[in-house]
Amino acid sequence: MSTERESNRRVYIGMANVRPKHDMTVLDKHNAAVVNVLGCANSERDFTKQVERSFLRDGLEMFELEEVEIFCFKRNQGITKQDLLAKAKLALDTQQIVFDTFYTY
Repeated sequence: MSTERESNRRVYIGMANVRPKHDMTVLDKHNAAVVNVLGCANSERDFTKQVERSFLRDGLEMFELEEVEIFCFKRNQGITKQDLLAKAKLALDTQQIVFDTFYTY
């Protein structure tokens, strides 16, 4: 049985800028990366906290999260890459944070 809190959860999407935590080589020799990130949350603030925790577990520090919005499946079906749509569905089904491709710089 779902609670009211769970029923308010929506899929959010944002563009995160991350860098390795001290002495971590998770991005090879690169200093930072940008990645689209998706996840279910009750609010933008909740989404941001979940994303930060997820990156920290992977040895990354998020220093910016931009363009956060609720992912609209209907609006995005025709214009969004199919893999991004699949990632949004995965985030909804698993209730986990899902990353798109990391672009290092």
